[in-house]
Amino acid sequence: VSALRSRGLEPLLDAAVALLPAPTDRPTPTLRVAGAAPDAPPAPTLQAPAGVALAFKVVHDFKRRPIVFARVYSGELRAKGALVNSSAGVLERPSGIFRIEGDRYEPLEVVHTGEIVAFAGLKQTATGDTLLCASGGFGAGLALPNADAHALDVHSNAEAPA
Repeated sequence: VSALRSRGLEPLLDAAVALLPAPTDRPTPTLRVAGAAPDAPPAPTLQAPAGVALAFKVVHDFKRRPIVFARVYSGELRAKGALVNSSAGVLERPSGIFRIEGDRYEPLEVVHTGEIVAFAGLKQTATGDTLLCASGGFGAGLALPNADAHALDVHSNAEAPA
């Protein structure tokens, strides 16, 4: 696979769809408060996010903008909706969601479970990061056990005790 010229990218994506587990075959991720004991039960007020995606490749387009390829593992994600990067602990707002075919970018308004798409404008997202829909009403201070190596508190800088 040549990322520089996007050669072999389509067979790679086809293999990802064929070989990775279907999102419906995976259990719903368990959300826990960051800093809680690993065996502590999830807080009853926490809800699953409206959408979860995994960034598996980051490239730069001809204008040197970062393009993040991701697979949506549950729910749906909307264009222009805020995303929580649970690995980096930052809130990001993509400038668009696209289906890429060669040099063509097809803009999408909403993407659903199982789709592989490209996000433009995610400046702090790296390969392997988990993206959560920020409009899911789940609040701050969440971690996804067994999906991320880091627990986070998105608002920790603003709410840190003195």
